[in-house]
This record gives sequence, C-alpha cells and structure tokens, in this order.
Amino acid sequence: MKKLLIALMTTTAAMSLAASAQAADKLKACWVYTGPIGDFGYSYQHDQGRLEVEKALGDKVETAYL
Repeated sequence: MKKLLIALMTTTAAMSLAASAQAADKLKACWVYTGPIGDFGYSYQHDQGRLEVEKALGDKVETAYL
C-alpha cells in the first residue's frame, strides 16, 4: 500500500509539473483521414469532430488534417 501511495504521489507531481510547463504552448493536433471528407462517411464525421475541437478550444489549439 505504501509503494502504491508513493507511486501515485510521484506520478501526480510529475504530471502537474509537465502540465504547467506546457500551459503556454498552443496544442497541435492532426487528423489522418482514410478517404475524402465529402463522402459523408467515416472521414466526414471525424472532420466534424475536428471542427468541434476548433470551436470549443478556439485559439488554444491548432488543427490540421491529411
């Protein structure tokens, strides 16, 4: 139990330091589609999700797609 508690505390500390170090950076995300966006299938729905991410996060995120 003591080892688990130490592991959790170490992980929490490491994650909080990493998050604060990157807080000022703009998040970059890229979607890779398997087909054209205009076919109203799998790729279309993923692009709709990408657009919602841009809408929800605004200038905090930069998205791209292939």
